[in-house]
Amino acid sequence: FVEVKTRRSDNFGPPEDGFTFRQKQKLLRAIYTYNQSCDYHGLWRLDLIAITIFRSNRAEIKHYKNILED
Repeated sequence: FVEVKTRRSDNFGPPEDGFTFRQKQKLLRAIYTYNQSCDYHGLWRLDLIAITIFRSNRAEIKHYKNILED
């Protein structure tokens, strides 16, 4: 599963700061519900993609893998 956060600048911090504890909990509930509905019992992971788009149309992309292990 992948959560993507995008910001147009870093004036208010990086986009990964926008993935709050509450959002993570809601997403985890949705993932568990989805896995149950598909009767899936295998391995899975959650990644975070953080994208900052600057005025010059340059983008910075960071990929955080398996963020649940942190």
